Amino acid sequence: MTLPSKAPRVAGWQVRTGSGNVEIRLPSQSAFNLEAMTSSGDVTVGDPVEMVVQGNLERAHRSIKGKVRGGGPLVSVHTGSGDVHID
Repeated sequence: MTLPSKAPRVAGWQVRTGSGNVEIRLPSQSAFNLEAMTSSGDVTVGDPVEMVVQGNLERAHRSIKGKVRGGGPLVSVHTGSGDVHID
C-alpha cells in the first residue's frame, strides 16, 4: 500500500493492514507525531525522529514512536506482516 500526500495534513493518518508493506510519503517539512509498528518486518523513517527508547533495543526496529520536527498530527501505521516506510 502506498499513500502519497501532497498537501499538509490538519488531521492525522491512521493506517492498518494485516499483511503487506506500507509506504507513506508526506510533504517535505511536515511536522507530526509518529507511531509505526510491524510484527514481522522493519520500520524506516526518512526524517529524524525524536524518541525515547525503552525495553529491548533488538526489537526497536519493529516499532517507532516519537516526534518529527517537534510533533503535530498523529501518523499511526500498523501492519502485521510487512515493512513500514515513511518519507
